[in-house]
Amino acid sequence: MKILLINAPREGEVAEFASPNFLSNDFFHMPPLGLLAIAAEVNPLHDLKVFDPVTKNMSIQDVVRYVSDFKPDLLGISVVSRRLYPAITFLCQVKAVLPDMITVAGGPHINDFPMETMQLGSVDYAMTGFCEKSFPMLVETLSEDRSRRPGIENIPGLHYFADGAIQSNPIPSRPIILDDLPFPKRELLDVKDYFSMADQGQMTTILTSRGCPYKCTFCDVQEKDYYYRSTESIVDEFEDILSLGISEIVIFDDTFNMGRKRVIDMCKEILHRGLKVKWSARVRAHPMDREMLKIMKKAGCIRLHCGIESIHPKSLKNMKKKITLAHIKDFFSMCNEFNIDTLAYFILGFPEEDENYRKNFINEIKKLKPTFIEVCVLFPLAQTPMYRELLENGTYKKDYWYEFFKNPVKDWELPPFRQPSLQEELQNIVVTSYKKFYLSPRFIMKDFQRNTTFDNFTRKIKLATGLVFAD
Repeated sequence: MKILLINAPREGEVAEFASPNFLSNDFFHMPPLGLLAIAAEVNPLHDLKVFDPVTKNMSIQDVVRYVSDFKPDLLGISVVSRRLYPAITFLCQVKAVLPDMITVAGGPHINDFPMETMQLGSVDYAMTGFCEKSFPMLVETLSEDRSRRPGIENIPGLHYFADGAIQSNPIPSRPIILDDLPFPKRELLDVKDYFSMADQGQMTTILTSRGCPYKCTFCDVQEKDYYYRSTESIVDEFEDILSLGISEIVIFDDTFNMGRKRVIDMCKEILHRGLKVKWSARVRAHPMDREMLKIMKKAGCIRLHCGIESIHPKSLKNMKKKITLAHIKDFFSMCNEFNIDTLAYFILGFPEEDENYRKNFINEIKKLKPTFIEVCVLFPLAQTPMYRELLENGTYKKDYWYEFFKNPVKDWELPPFRQPSLQEELQNIVVTSYKKFYLSPRFIMKDFQRNTTFDNFTRKIKLATGLVFAD
């Protein structure tokens, strides 16, 4: 069987008002770990290819032409909610050219809305849950007999058409430890297509856990159970990544430092094996302590990505972040003490903020001394407690997100929930904050001292030029 796995293109995606375009387009491109993971255990007798049109900035028509030329028997597509329109539009168009091709949809949006997505047409199968094992099962089932599909009802988390209706297979409970899952097959893509402006060399991502039990009101992470991998499995994958010539690893967990002992044990294993590796991780400001940071630094940790969100005490409390301003200040103080870089994420627009907070926002951020920052405007994502509250209190008279999911349209915009003048002010503060931070002599001098690749240097020049002219 000839198999092609792709991401949905960006053309016509949801027009969010959260971040400036120059940031989301140019600051980083992360590899599609989900596609590479489900490809890992597909029988090598099949002709399988992974393709990422996002890195090529391809239009819907570009991707249709590419797939039409490749002529796969089975096309798998990963879908996130903001790219539902390009995903469905692309599938409809490519199905018109290749009507016998089997289409399989998965990814974050499908996990939440499998039935609704299949009802849009052009999707033959929808897969939910962890699909590293179930996708290869589906491939074998369809390669044996497409019409009879023997054993299709035994594939966990699969949605499919039968007897004129959509059938849904249950997902069995999973063990907490995920060591049975394969490593993503990273060699299927060109690693040079992926980068982060914060990294100095060739990078890739890794997942050491899945899910986050915290209940922040703005966050759309739906997996509230926490699954993790053993330290041996994690460091085995580190070694596998290093063997590919990749020098920097970003641990892309929702919350890496959930378990203190697991973090320390992982670092001890890296040191025991004598690995020379640079790595970073997405963490919470709390829990964090000096002993943990000290061994992380010794084991190769060079940077921590931390969702700070706000430095307004009441906002932190009301968003149910379960961290305080004291935790935040301690986190940056300790990171600076151990010379660990930080990438701090901030959100503007929480209701507790006043004019004085907005006026002093970037100056207060600078006092924390983060190495890099990302700032966005608060945006009501689907499935979040914040969005549900806006529905319940009557700010939104109907469920706009769900209407979009049932009828996706090009460049869809969620209606504003705040005064237009305040929205404009917040977006201006975001751009101004980036300019004051990244175009400051202090940042430029420090960043020039970093060793970096030529490609990343040219990307930084492009990003800086876009920032200078941003308004």
